[in-house]
Amino acid sequence: MIPRVIHQTWKGPRLPARYRAFADTWRRAHPDWQWRLWTDADNARFVAQEFPELLALYLGYPQHIQRVDVIRYLLLYRLGGLYVDLDFECFRSVAPLLHGQQCVLSLEADAHNAVHRTRRIVSNAFMAAVPGHPLFAAVIEDLKTHRSRQTSPDRIVLDTTGPMMLTRVLDRLGPDAAVSVLGAEHLFPLSLTEADRLGAAGSVAAAGPDIRAKLEPAFGIHWHDGTWWRPQSGTMPRRRDPLRTLRRWLASARGAR
Repeated sequence: MIPRVIHQTWKGPRLPARYRAFADTWRRAHPDWQWRLWTDADNARFVAQEFPELLALYLGYPQHIQRVDVIRYLLLYRLGGLYVDLDFECFRSVAPLLHGQQCVLSLEADAHNAVHRTRRIVSNAFMAAVPGHPLFAAVIEDLKTHRSRQTSPDRIVLDTTGPMMLTRVLDRLGPDAAVSVLGAEHLFPLSLTEADRLGAAGSVAAAGPDIRAKLEPAFGIHWHDGTWWRPQSGTMPRRRDPLRTLRRWLASARGAR
């Protein structure tokens, strides 16, 4: 059984208002689960105590986001539970998606495959597992040995510690990996472009019927803030925040059925 604990990470103990609001959606939807925020200092101590053989690798990454990527795999491997990015909003409990599973991952929106020229992208923004799951043992081995052939800094991150790495390892393990890979419609109903469109519109009605149709069956939405490649997104001043109206619309739409 996947432990009922939600892991999230941030630089320090005080979250920006936007991410505090998103974190609260997970806590409200899972009132009997433990919620744990891991800071940069917590993460470094955790690696030093639990994975001392990886500490030099962890500290040596040239980009901070690579450490942010790695810690989520190590937390799940050692402690289990659910890891979810802070720019992820929860609409309702994800317990039904995790029930009876050993490890649950999700595909990103299909539109991202065209951008990256991939067959599929398994996201590392939402991951759940029992402690010691073999997928994360294989991920740890890949972290130790893989040397990226990518040239741009963003693609190096994706290939060494991010979703491309996770997808590569999962593909290597094959169908016997005891991993449930959800379709994007459950947790990644909107692509980056569509999420930006909804954020700019400020309401589901203004965003259009295609957005509305994709959101109604979803358990949550990844807003793709990308604080490591869109530095201004910590507070997202360029977007109107549809958080409250989106939640109100979802409650109304589901209550009408």
